[in-house]
Amino acid sequence: MPRVFSIELSLEGDYDREIVAGVHRYVRQLQSREILLILGGRNEKPPDIRTSDMELGVITMLVRPADVLRVRREGVALVNVSGQLRHPQIVSVLPDDKAAGILAAEHLLERGFQDFAAFSCEGHCFRDRVAAFVRRVREAGHRCLVCPDRRSVDYAASVRRTAEMLIPLPKPLGIMCCTDTIGRSVIDACRLADLGVPEHVAVIGVDNAALIGGICSPPLTSVDINGHEIGYQAARLLDRMLDGERDLPLINRVPVLPVVARASTDTLAVSDPEVMTALRFIRERCCDAIGVDDVLDKVNVSRRSLEYRMRRAIGHTPGQEIRAARIAQVERLLMSTDWQMSKIAHALQFPDQAALCNAFQAARGCTPTDFRRRHRRI
Repeated sequence: MPRVFSIELSLEGDYDREIVAGVHRYVRQLQSREILLILGGRNEKPPDIRTSDMELGVITMLVRPADVLRVRREGVALVNVSGQLRHPQIVSVLPDDKAAGILAAEHLLERGFQDFAAFSCEGHCFRDRVAAFVRRVREAGHRCLVCPDRRSVDYAASVRRTAEMLIPLPKPLGIMCCTDTIGRSVIDACRLADLGVPEHVAVIGVDNAALIGGICSPPLTSVDINGHEIGYQAARLLDRMLDGERDLPLINRVPVLPVVARASTDTLAVSDPEVMTALRFIRERCCDAIGVDDVLDKVNVSRRSLEYRMRRAIGHTPGQEIRAARIAQVERLLMSTDWQMSKIAHALQFPDQAALCNAFQAARGCTPTDFRRRHRRI
């Protein structure tokens, strides 16, 4: 029987558009039945163009208790793609918000920051991101100030209040914002307060909203929450619901993608000049199969001294930092190219494909092929 997937999302935001693209990918790959997509808006029903022989399913965002009551009253097959409500007892496909917070923390920790702040806002998913960020920072032995959402309809006034909050905080400061929209306002507040980004304040957001991140000055680093895969999995679950499956899991988490690094965190908050030299060399030459001895040639301290100083500054030894930088390059190529493993191994100067796969498995707990399958958007 033909089906209609009614997508009640706005197309104004990147997250919404990625969900729609993921739904479309699922429908395009399906061979067993015809599925028609119709688009409405948030809280706005699209036109009902069904014929009597068509089944209806809905993909939407439930952000208010009234939304839950409405869909229960209507009794339609539905998948929710918003985490703002806590467990609405409706099948939901959501990003791994805690993992997003941890990734943001590790990104700033790797850059040597020791003072942190996090900007939260209303919604369980946003608070989960901030809580995970704060927990990871504290596990590393640092403090983190949690700042409430002070936005208002008057954007200029909101930016002024944020600037006043930032001025007395210790610098250099690493800031995590629970959304890219808040990240943009924090970058604007830094400019108003005459605080250089990223020299004095490094800012990382969550969502990887390309338009927002790109118009920020400097462009905003962000955690990609994988909206494309959320849309794909939402469509798959909705199809199963219409097949009559019961007892589907209510909360379905989709792995987030790695941090998309842009200029807002392109800095090293390290006061030790020898550690700074070592880190810059590792990041510039990690694709050249360098070893610790190559790093030592660039600094004026012994191996033992450099290991101690790097552990104190960033929590890694030189060897660990080299391996982490190389694995990050592997991830980048897995997600951005169709290269075979042998070509990636050659490009990054691993001895062979097996060496690359073994190193990746040890670092990420999965094979490169599995990583690519989970994180690619094609």
